[in-house]
Amino acid sequence: MAAWDSQDRKLFALPDLDIVLNEVYNANDFAAKLAYDNAQILRTYGKPVFVAELGITFEYITATDPNGIHIHNAAWASALSGGAGAPSFWWTSYIRQHDLLPHLGAFSAFVRGENLARLRPVSARVTAGTGPPIHPDLILAMPYQDPPEARGPQTLRLSNRKHADREIRGLPRNLHGAVDRNGRPNPGHNPLTLETDFAADGAITVQPRWLAGTEADEARLHIYVDDVLAKVIRYNGCSMDNWQAFLKRSREVCVPTSVPVPKGRHRIRLDNRGNLFVNASIELSNYVVSSASNLRVIGLGDSRRALLWLQNRDNTWWRNEQGKRPREVAGSRVTLARMDAGAYEIEWWDTYRGVATRRERTETQGGSLVLAVEPLATDVACKVRRVGPGGS
Repeated sequence: MAAWDSQDRKLFALPDLDIVLNEVYNANDFAAKLAYDNAQILRTYGKPVFVAELGITFEYITATDPNGIHIHNAAWASALSGGAGAPSFWWTSYIRQHDLLPHLGAFSAFVRGENLARLRPVSARVTAGTGPPIHPDLILAMPYQDPPEARGPQTLRLSNRKHADREIRGLPRNLHGAVDRNGRPNPGHNPLTLETDFAADGAITVQPRWLAGTEADEARLHIYVDDVLAKVIRYNGCSMDNWQAFLKRSREVCVPTSVPVPKGRHRIRLDNRGNLFVNASIELSNYVVSSASNLRVIGLGDSRRALLWLQNRDNTWWRNEQGKRPREVAGSRVTLARMDAGAYEIEWWDTYRGVATRRERTETQGGSLVLAVEPLATDVACKVRRVGPGGS
């Protein structure tokens, strides 16, 4: 197992190890997870990081992602957030079956001839657009394993002012049942209360991802909104001894369940009253204020050039699986600080065809470079280069 956050982290600090390996599976938003992990690893160890395994596994048995959105996003996000190239995708037969290699070819074309060795992850400020207001969703990044502080009842306050691009302290990976298999109180029982503030009418969506156990085991996840029971997700376990039966049962159970939540402050409690733990994804739709741009910027650069990937945060395989299409981001501006004064050429790239589509010139203002982003449904990339002293 390569996951850096599932092992004794002292392992990767050993001077005999020149590189840190990571594995990332089943992230609802792979771009956010990869950018966060790479930043943490580079800051902690000061060593190159390579994603040795990545993909969607049987835990998301209802997922297909035939268009390879997670392949596309992971390739661009990992390499341009400081990773040692694109990840190693575990499901190669899936890539070939759906003809997804062009995603990798497009990224390869973008970085061909570029020396990334001396570039560092950029910090860009994004200004929300002037188009119709969008209330971004809040996806909770589940940890790789239960942190020690996630035992017992948990209460987490979720801000609606920003995206959750990093793991939230105290957020459990698993919601453990109230009783054990013998019906006795379970000391690991950890009901989760979310103190929320929805910027608009929205919903909480929960998708179970794991039901291994026996048919005698049962999960009963009660979802309360303001202490009123709104939904119960209930299922029995299924032995993995019969793989086909396990897959069939997973397809029936591991589906998203949504509960409407009105605008404003609410307490949402997730309480597993059964004896089988629940591992689930959690998303709050229409949660974040519209002034928080739905545009993500990941890139590498220095004071004279940058390679950037700009993603509409709605464009994820997870949203697509739920039948949600990206809401267009319009009128956004991206500001790069601490740039050398002068004139710059911006070369915009189609990230699906792997070709440059247009070029423009602009100049720094007070040490900052401002990029105007055209309306964006999915994602786009650009190369920023200083070409002269400016003032022409």
